[in-house]
Amino acid sequence: MACPRAQLGTLPVAEYQHGSDGISVTGLGVSRHADYPALAGIYFAGDWATGKLWGLARDEAGVWQFEELLDTEIFLTGAGEDAAGNLYITACACQFSRDYDAFANPTGTVWRLVEADKVPTEAETAPLLGDATPVA
Repeated sequence: MACPRAQLGTLPVAEYQHGSDGISVTGLGVSRHADYPALAGIYFAGDWATGKLWGLARDEAGVWQFEELLDTEIFLTGAGEDAAGNLYITACACQFSRDYDAFANPTGTVWRLVEADKVPTEAETAPLLGDATPVA
């Protein structure tokens, strides 16, 4: 019997382990902003439940690398890109009760993804878990 994978075509370049990595992967997009060359071409993904943020890119040998970049305290819900190529991550301070009214008490945030050494001094940064250090 032939391997069923042969029918699928190209296998994934990265895999996300539900359970140990989180429960809900969200594709965030590819960074294309000219002011952040260290992020250029990296595909970002995050997990709603853990707040972890990953980057996917090819290394110098052309091999795909999928690495955890940040471990935040935010609940990642989605993303978008502006005309300049900036990536924005949306998050919520989610409440899990029938009494919560999201329209009466909106608690969402929007974060712009930038290189760690180019964060404006007046900017608020996403809270990190433990001793995590941002990776550019």
